Amino acid sequence: MSTYRAKQVAAITDAVGAARQALRGCSPVDAARFAEIYVREGGVQIPGPEQDPGAAARIGERLLAILRGEHSDSAEPERVRGELCRIRRELAWLEYSQQEQVIGFRLLVDNAARDEPVLQPLLKSDNGLGVGVFAKYDIVVVPAELESHVRFEPVYEQELEW
Repeated sequence: MSTYRAKQVAAITDAVGAARQALRGCSPVDAARFAEIYVREGGVQIPGPEQDPGAAARIGERLLAILRGEHSDSAEPERVRGELCRIRRELAWLEYSQQEQVIGFRLLVDNAARDEPVLQPLLKSDNGLGVGVFAKYDIVVVPAELESHVRFEPVYEQELEW
């Protein structure tokens, strides 16, 4: 599996941050609007060195068409499905992060991906909220191929042992 390069992680992080900022306070959060901002800001990245300059744009266009209801997502390539999972995960993260009692999100990985080397640093990270728990305003980049194997559950203040 290819991994994102540092510039690609930064581009994804910036795009997610721009979309979150634009939609913070909106309820419910509009998936198509989030995706428009995410795609426009360069969030769709193909892991590794650029091989097909138009691939990310095509994935972004397909992603937007699906979220606007113009196409079904049932027969999409893995990369498109991964980006859809990322958008849906980010929407849930944004909605939950607007609750005052939520202080972070716990990374959960299904058994099929638990041993993936690229996930190990995330599973073991400890930023003061507990192992595998990220602050509510963090942006966590997971490879698109693993997005369907990963989810984040909200962590409420009363759950932590101070």
